[in-house]
Amino acid sequence: MVELDRGETYRQAAASSPRVLSWSRTSIADPATWQDAARLKLTELCGYGRFGGPPAILHQTDLEPVVGYCHREVCLRVRHGHDIVLRLVWRDGREKAMGPAVICLQGGDLGVGVSWGEGSGAPETAAIAQGADFACQAADHGYLAVCVAPLGCAAAASTESGEESLAKALLLGRSPAGEYASDVASTLNWMLDGESRFQIDPNRVAVAGW
Repeated sequence: MVELDRGETYRQAAASSPRVLSWSRTSIADPATWQDAARLKLTELCGYGRFGGPPAILHQTDLEPVVGYCHREVCLRVRHGHDIVLRLVWRDGREKAMGPAVICLQGGDLGVGVSWGEGSGAPETAAIAQGADFACQAADHGYLAVCVAPLGCAAAASTESGEESLAKALLLGRSPAGEYASDVASTLNWMLDGESRFQIDPNRVAVAGW
């Protein structure tokens, strides 16, 4: 049986694909004008935007504390038909004062629960033991940890697999990476402009994970 290296297939295709945003192909003489056009296209591909204002809270629930950490689930309505599920983790007292915040992301085959030390299998347990519980570590240092379950992540899809979600995004002309970036950007909009009930220092917001 011959095994195909799909990664190599994609690499070869990428090497021969036209660079549509390349300055040499756009016939735009002015570098600043070309740069503006490229930025607009990248913005479109990445799905950034405020979508008419900061996301609104559909519902939120205070969950059982995670080994001494406060723990809250928040569902945001970003735009029509698109919601984001967040988990907030912090130490008692953080919500009463201005302070830093961190957006926690989990990648690969790990569920978002790893961020606050919740695992359902060997990969998750091993990752937590190796320090992948970003949210708890951030809370220990006085941060509000905001864990994002991105569109396309199996942990975020309640009625279909992550692959099915991504396939539908592609049919709508949206890139999987763009959907992920859009969710992170929308989360940041909510943290700084929405009703998060936390005082967040806009100069002290970080992202952890991959």
